[in-house]
Amino acid sequence: MWVQGIFCAAAVFFLCSPVECLADLKSSDAFRNTEWTLLTEYEIGNNTANLQSVCSTDTYIVCLINSSNEEMLPDKLVAFYKGGSDAQGNPVTPYSVALEVEEKDYEHGNGMAYNPGTHEIIIAGGKNLDPANKGCLFIVDADTLKFKRKVKISDQWNVHAIDYSVNDDTYLIQKGGAGGYDFIETDADFNTIREIDNMVEVGAGGTFQDLCVCGDDLVTLPYDGDKEYNGNIQIYSRKEQKLLGEYQMNISSDSEVVEAESISELSPGSFVLGCAIRNPRRIALYGATLPMAYNVHTSIDNGKITKSIEGADLGSDCEITYQPEENYEVKEITVDGENISVEENEAGYTFRSITQDHTIHVKCTEIPLFEISAEAKNGVVEQSQMIRRDKDVTVYFEPDEHYELDYVLVDGEPVSPDEEGNSVTLKNIQQAHHIQVFFSEIPAFMITAEVKNGEISDKVCRVYRDENCTVTFKGDKDYELYRVYVDGKELEQLPESESYTFEQVQTHHDIQVYYRWKYSNLFWFAAGGLLSLLVWYLLMVWKRRRRMRMAQVERNIWKDEMKEVRGEDEE
Repeated sequence: MWVQGIFCAAAVFFLCSPVECLADLKSSDAFRNTEWTLLTEYEIGNNTANLQSVCSTDTYIVCLINSSNEEMLPDKLVAFYKGGSDAQGNPVTPYSVALEVEEKDYEHGNGMAYNPGTHEIIIAGGKNLDPANKGCLFIVDADTLKFKRKVKISDQWNVHAIDYSVNDDTYLIQKGGAGGYDFIETDADFNTIREIDNMVEVGAGGTFQDLCVCGDDLVTLPYDGDKEYNGNIQIYSRKEQKLLGEYQMNISSDSEVVEAESISELSPGSFVLGCAIRNPRRIALYGATLPMAYNVHTSIDNGKITKSIEGADLGSDCEITYQPEENYEVKEITVDGENISVEENEAGYTFRSITQDHTIHVKCTEIPLFEISAEAKNGVVEQSQMIRRDKDVTVYFEPDEHYELDYVLVDGEPVSPDEEGNSVTLKNIQQAHHIQVFFSEIPAFMITAEVKNGEISDKVCRVYRDENCTVTFKGDKDYELYRVYVDGKELEQLPESESYTFEQVQTHHDIQVYYRWKYSNLFWFAAGGLLSLLVWYLLMVWKRRRRMRMAQVERNIWKDEMKEVRGEDEE
């Protein structure tokens, strides 16, 4: 009983979710030695009636009881609760009867499928008492089990079994009758997409019950007419188009006959098997949980992506990484048909706790190019170029001779140049830009020069700011450099060479250069000697004359004294 409890808990766990039979069986021998646990029984109460098919909807396990193979009598659809509550939330016993509808004859009712997209049950007649029903499908509302319409898809054969593939939004149909039991695949409107021929294997006189789609796998129930034979399960691969394995089912029962009529997937890995039991006639539903394999299909435009993964375990994580081609970027990521955030999943996406097949498609588009145009006045600048969005670009420029950078405009707005002053960098390009570079003439200053007793290189020189200007000069014959004045100030030390350099000129300047006769010192020495001699001579003359005057004075005084003496004597 513990096995039954585990299965029931697992099945109830998935009841609130739509039916998603997306996974493949973990291996082709997944049904080998499968232990089937009785879920519930239902007494039919009609000795001519038999269970024919089962399907699982969002809320019910629906069984079709064919009232008679001989008469056109209304068949019965019985719905069993899958979970512990009804549609209104009232508590119910799992697998108890929820609804019974006896409204219409569905011929043999050999197969059923549920489409969660349309919320409809599709019933395959299997056989037909009414010729008009050959090749017909009967559409029933999944909630009320009421008949909605009939669709005819063939005049040559009956639809023997049917199931719906959520992965592909297609129906898998097994033909029945003289045409054999090959499979066909149709679209959602039952238009044939392809025929899968020469794949079915069945013994002589054998037939098939309903089928179940599990991802790529098709699970069928062959029947050879042995009334005491529980039956076999066959596993086919749609992709490989071959039979993968066949396994006998062993279903424990004290009843006279247990015939496996239909199999359906309640939730990933959880299967229900509908069996017809005799004496008394009743429905027996058995459950089993099998290991499933999930597929992750990956694809990308203009890039590389992790290869598609087959056989991922239930509950496992699957990491998908991708990388755009050069100059491309991830533009759109679609997971199971829904767009997800590119910003949050730019480099990869992880499917966590996998419970179904998945698809991921990454669309990479070329990163836009933007034109960076440039022009310069009184200078040169790099030509226009195309730059990818989000990239940086540095545009270099150079002034004409004797010009310097004045200002730079980007899209009409002033910007600061880079530190070196010969470029401007635009970061994270998001649009086209136009760069304008303006150069202005470097200020010029006048250097005036004059020389005495010699020659000079330029009397007037025009020099641009920050440039150097060298003035050279040369004295006349027999003249030597004597004095140099710069901006009115005499240089303390004469230049070693006959030149002077104004470095990094920032203003106007002037220079005066004086040469003197190189013999001037000797001349002045001689002149000085002559002058000294003349002074000595004059001094001597002056002294002689002074002595003579003094002598004259003394004579005059003596004469006067002599006169006075003679005068006194005369008296």
